[in-house]
Parts: sequence; structure tokens; C-alpha cells
Amino acid sequence: MITSATLSEITSALLAAQKELGGVKKGSSNPFFKSTYANFNAVLAEVKPVYSRHGLVIIQSPVSDGSMVGVTTRVLHESGEWIEGTITLPLAKSDPQSAGSAITYAKRYALQSMALLPSLDDDAEQSMFREPESVDVRQVEEITNLAALAGVEVSAICSGYKVMALADLPNTAYSGIVKTLKERASL
Repeated sequence: MITSATLSEITSALLAAQKELGGVKKGSSNPFFKSTYANFNAVLAEVKPVYSRHGLVIIQSPVSDGSMVGVTTRVLHESGEWIEGTITLPLAKSDPQSAGSAITYAKRYALQSMALLPSLDDDAEQSMFREPESVDVRQVEEITNLAALAGVEVSAICSGYKVMALADLPNTAYSGIVKTLKERASL
């Protein structure tokens, strides 16, 4: 892994993002290996909105050295700080289809690794996954008041966090929401 010269801003943003991220459901199947996995689109759908809320951007570029292909994944912060890692995989065959498959596989695993995002099974593993504690009544009231001051619809906050009501927000999201609303309200 390589990084920018400083990491203080990106570290804070990644910490906030990781507090919000749970896991991604294994919704795709591989009949050849009789296994399930979270495909790239599912991983991206889980990571992208959370990273965006915290000023983080993901860039992935294919890499190759002839016998190996893969991807370089860079996570950038709006401050200009960044972290980067590269994964390469051997080609099963030397053809475009094999290269494309290996790159897609590398993109998915690199993104999940950079975000520390676990895959959740549909059955036992998912039932063991613990949801974070929800915000309390006082926190809901504070978020509601700040949203009004900032001109932000409560429904937009709920939608961004994929919850039905503010009371369903994970407690780990509270400080980030308050900070953002205070900034928007210029408090």
C-alpha cells in the first residue's frame, strides 16, 4: 500500500465511513463452485454512498504485466490525501475474456478490502451480524432541529442511510450527521 504524505483527514473520513458500513449480502451464485458471493455492483452500491457522504472517492484502474492482470484501487479524500493498493492475479488463459474476468474479480476484492466490508451469507452468518444500536430520542430531536435549520429534509437523511425513520439510524452515524448539518446551517 502506498499513501499520500499526510493521512490525518482521510483517516478521520475512513473511520467515520467504516462506522456506517455493515456488510454486503452475497446475492450472486457461482454454480461451478456451488458458492455465493457479493458481486461488484452490490459492493459498490454499499460503499459509494457512504464514502461520498464523507468526502471519499474510489478510483480503480486495470493493470497488467503480460502474465498477470489486476487493478489499482485509490481512495481519495476531498483534502487531497489518498491511499492506494494494487492486486494482480494470474491469467487462466491468455485471452480477453480471462483478462476481463480477472479484472472484475480483482476490482470486487480490492474494493471490499479497502472498505473493510465483509460479505454476509443469507442464512446463519447474516443472522449473527449485529446491527449497531439506534440513536436515542434526544439524538433524533437534535437531528430534526438541525435539519430544519440547515434546510435539509429528514426524509433525505433517512434515504441516505437506508432507514425508514430517524429513530432507525445507527448510533454510529449520529456524530457525522450532526457535523454535516451544523456545517450546512453555518453553526
